[in-house]
Amino acid sequence: IDIYSAGNVNLVGDLGTTGAAGPTGGTGATGGDVTVDTTGAATISVANITTSGGTSTASGGNAGSVTLNTDAGVITLNSRTITAAGGTGATAADRGAGSSIMFPDAVVLAGGASTIDTGATGGDIVFSDTIDGAQALTLIAGTGNVVLQGVAGTGAGSAGRLASLAVSSAASATLGSVFTTGAQAVKADAITLTGTTYATDAGAGGAITLTGPVTIDQNTGMTASGVTFTATLDSDDDGAATPASRLRTLAVTGDAVFGGAVGSSFRLGGLTVSGASAVNGGSIATSGGQTYGGAVTLGADTVLSSSSNGAITFGGTLDRDSVARDLTVNAGTGAITL
Repeated sequence: IDIYSAGNVNLVGDLGTTGAAGPTGGTGATGGDVTVDTTGAATISVANITTSGGTSTASGGNAGSVTLNTDAGVITLNSRTITAAGGTGATAADRGAGSSIMFPDAVVLAGGASTIDTGATGGDIVFSDTIDGAQALTLIAGTGNVVLQGVAGTGAGSAGRLASLAVSSAASATLGSVFTTGAQAVKADAITLTGTTYATDAGAGGAITLTGPVTIDQNTGMTASGVTFTATLDSDDDGAATPASRLRTLAVTGDAVFGGAVGSSFRLGGLTVSGASAVNGGSIATSGGQTYGGAVTLGADTVLSSSSNGAITFGGTLDRDSVARDLTVNAGTGAITL
């Protein structure tokens, strides 16, 4: 289905191009592509869209792609679900391929929660511009990639903050700055933070949970009731033949849990945590200083190190979990304050 218009496009009813079910032992049909394209300042408002592949007792059909494109207008998702998932087959391995869902222009969330889903077998979800609106957004990409190139949620204290952001599954998730009133939860095989700020309404219990290895591409600030890194955390590198860390800094306003090693591949430039810290990954490596404003609890034998003589400061108690732990602190000529 292709819709081209010089005026606004408002899809009130649901739009489906789901592929037909396959014959016994055959392959499900491919879902049809959907493209909605407007010119000038014309806007797009959509209902539910489904382009999933057809089911089959053998091999599921591939999904059709979804592209919503304006020239200078905005795309409004009114509590909608957009699905481009592969059709189910005899087994999970026989599911058809998901397809990409693309938003080249600014998106506004309205009316309630929205879900974008390319299924378990790939298909990228790409927002090339900003996302705004006080609604929850859930992104499911399976083995595909999630990319948020613009700012999501306008800014701290803005009425345009998202209610919450969840990336339930992805091969990789690349996120610009994100502002929400509620939680931010990202689960992917690789997570890259390209923005400078990730903030929730910490007073309302908004937490940030990053499930998967994380790389920060900027000096980064995170504000939440708690920030949890379940796996490794590193700075980006300079991309040279023998790569070197770009030494990005991280400042957490709130509590923090470090589930994996920090800076083990590429050191951070520095680390600051205002609240309590749980250090469970065995090491935190920075070039500059480390400041822990609240209580620190060790969940593993731990090495804290600064390669450029940065001060390492503990502003609260220092303890361990139920197991006796070793702690090594190496600040060079930098001060160590307990």
